[in-house]
Amino acid sequence: MSKTAMRIALLEVSHWHFPLYQQALHRQDVEIVAVSDRDAACRERIAADFGAPAFADWRDALRREGIDFAFAFGRHREMPAIAEALIGLGIPFAMEKPCGTKAEDVARLRALAETRGLYVAVPLILRLSPLLTTLRQAEDGEATRYTHLAFRFIAGPPERYLQNSPWMLDPAVSGGGSTINLAVHFIDLVRQLTGNDARAVFGLMNNFSYGTDVEDYSQVSMRMADGTPVLIETGYAFPMTETEKREFSITIGTSRGYFRTTDAGLTEYSRATGESVTHPIELDTDGLYADFVGRALDDWRAGAAPIAGLADVEAVMRVVDAAYASNAEGRSLDLA
Repeated sequence: MSKTAMRIALLEVSHWHFPLYQQALHRQDVEIVAVSDRDAACRERIAADFGAPAFADWRDALRREGIDFAFAFGRHREMPAIAEALIGLGIPFAMEKPCGTKAEDVARLRALAETRGLYVAVPLILRLSPLLTTLRQAEDGEATRYTHLAFRFIAGPPERYLQNSPWMLDPAVSGGGSTINLAVHFIDLVRQLTGNDARAVFGLMNNFSYGTDVEDYSQVSMRMADGTPVLIETGYAFPMTETEKREFSITIGTSRGYFRTTDAGLTEYSRATGESVTHPIELDTDGLYADFVGRALDDWRAGAAPIAGLADVEAVMRVVDAAYASNAEGRSLDLA
């Protein structure tokens, strides 16, 4: 592949995650050739930042000649149509999760992309996190049995979506609330750590904090194929302050020790010695999106596999679908 600048399209940039990508796209080897969004003020502002043409419709943006790669955002319900168009044109791309509102949406896209042999990356960003790196290093190359994993990630109130992504509060468009939006990252992380998929899922959700049409609190319990129990709590219930924007806490038990988050980072306790060590890792995940931009472009240009792709999102979304069904039915559901 030529070392000339990559010609990149940015699709549906009013998505609330786009600002986390924006600065990282200012690379010498990148030329932004199209920016789309239905919000005129947003698309014109972003297009001006990159000196690129702006389009109200993403379909018009894709008519630009010579697009090498795309970063696609958009409303969850519309993501499959955007992805199918990119696949049909043979344009490699990165798309924000969840790539649709149901696992079947993602399964269809995965099959289409595999048929074309097309590069598709999805920002399951905890794969790039110091949290995963630290846990892997603690394994020290030995087989580690996870005895339990528990995550709590409670983000700010739902009103923060009203400025640029109000559709996030419409379940018909977003697919749901914090489960489909936040829990996906931890479902994927658990799959990475245990090497297993979930075999049973129980979902418990409500919207008691703010009364919107999507859940603002969620518990997803999983039993992995090897029996490991997992609890993932997410929500839009944290009352943001000037110094704190969310609660993020972790407890993990293993055959070798125990981990928990503290103010100083992630503290590891040894079963063998009773001693502890604190890893001063950064738990603010926002910066990982810039890392993802660089990783996606570099991997694609090198012909390497993406850090995470549609098959990974499909596996995660099967758990999300089961969690919503479990919550509606009031019972645990087994996955094949």
